[in-house]
Amino acid sequence: MFSSFRKVVKFGRGELKDRLGSAILKIEERRHQLHILKSRLEARMQNLIEALEKARELDDSVRITLFTDECSELKKVINAVSLCEVALTQIITRFESIRDISEAMKHMSSAADIIKHIYGKEEPTPALENIASEATRTLSETLADLSNLSCGFDFDLNSSVDGLTEDAERYALYLASEINEPIPSSIQQAKGRSLFKKMRSLTNLTDSQNAIYAANSSTLSGKVEEKVRRFFKERGEYNIIEASVVLNLPIDLVEEVALKMISEESSIKLAPEVA
Repeated sequence: MFSSFRKVVKFGRGELKDRLGSAILKIEERRHQLHILKSRLEARMQNLIEALEKARELDDSVRITLFTDECSELKKVINAVSLCEVALTQIITRFESIRDISEAMKHMSSAADIIKHIYGKEEPTPALENIASEATRTLSETLADLSNLSCGFDFDLNSSVDGLTEDAERYALYLASEINEPIPSSIQQAKGRSLFKKMRSLTNLTDSQNAIYAANSSTLSGKVEEKVRRFFKERGEYNIIEASVVLNLPIDLVEEVALKMISEESSIKLAPEVA
């Protein structure tokens, strides 16, 4: 009895309940961070939408094109972050279910040992043996099913806490890049070793408060403006988010320089609008 369960989960690397509990906490922390990032990006999007509406009222074609392009890129970023958040939520639910089922099977195994001890050398009745075997088979199959995701991802339940957490992140990033559309280039170009850190870097650039440092020093502000101007001239087009990510500068600041250059009737063209 219960041999099938022991083939599915080994307890050699520590209690599964403890490892899953720790992994759930780490994954929940990442999911919460993504939720905060999404909220900040959505706030930026709302500001852009209001600016776009105002530009339309003024029939300002330059700002309309500029803000529309930025909205389109931000929408892709928000979508990618949202998909990652949903994926992590799904995995947390899976891990909680696996933890509960594994605990139930552990208790069943203990109960079986008690029954055998009561019977001594005699075997339990066939009916009791059949009930226990059927319950073990059902729980083992459920446990195995929960370890497999629809996209072909499998969780190794014998992995360490870090291993389980990394598997969860890989699945989240896969979901964000494959189910709808590739991860936006603006995220890929952002600073950070992992895609999660890149998302955070890009989100930080949308925070208007980050532009304050440039206003505190006219010398620094001048150097920053020259850097942005040089970037747009080299690219030959205005792409606000790309410039912000590549130069690691607040989007508000980059946008301000772009509008100033446009008002000077620069020959640089606007980035092609994304439908």
